[in-house]
Amino acid sequence: MKTRALGSQGLTVSEIGLGCMNLSMSYGSEVDGETGSKVIRRAVELGVTLFDTAELYGPFANEVLVGQALKDVRDRAVIATKFGFDIAAGSRRNLPRFKGKALEQNLSLFDALSQLAEQKSCTPAQLALAWVLHRGDDIVAIPGTSKVHRLEENDAAAEVVLSSEDMAMIERAVPPDAVQGARYDEAGSALLSR
Repeated sequence: MKTRALGSQGLTVSEIGLGCMNLSMSYGSEVDGETGSKVIRRAVELGVTLFDTAELYGPFANEVLVGQALKDVRDRAVIATKFGFDIAAGSRRNLPRFKGKALEQNLSLFDALSQLAEQKSCTPAQLALAWVLHRGDDIVAIPGTSKVHRLEENDAAAEVVLSSEDMAMIERAVPPDAVQGARYDEAGSALLSR
């Protein structure tokens, strides 16, 4: 996997990282520690070097899981962790953009993205990640997953080539201001603005 430099201090990481939240708390079903470790170890095999965690994912359970899974390869990993805040775990179905009319509108955007992905012979998730990567050489994508096959799918997004015309087509099909509903509910937004 290719790497990218972040900032001016010499930190270099894989262009696609692994968001580890779903390995110890998630929007769906819980993941056992063995499965979480397998996902992390497979990420290392694929060349992932950036692992994103936080004290509140568990709480602390995620940092412990990440640390144990990476202990034998710690010299090849960068662990980014967040601390000092709290958030309510729950279902995506409870977030504003996944309810009612907002969901309807956002599904139409997803359909448009899916059609473009089909033209590029990739999944919608891969197209979205490729779009992020093509936004600049100083940007990395940090998708989260609890499944090895989704990890492999996400990492393959680095191979999706987008022309400037492809980028423009994506941005016309899914303009940021077309996404309906807030990203977080009122409580979640209040936590982020502290």
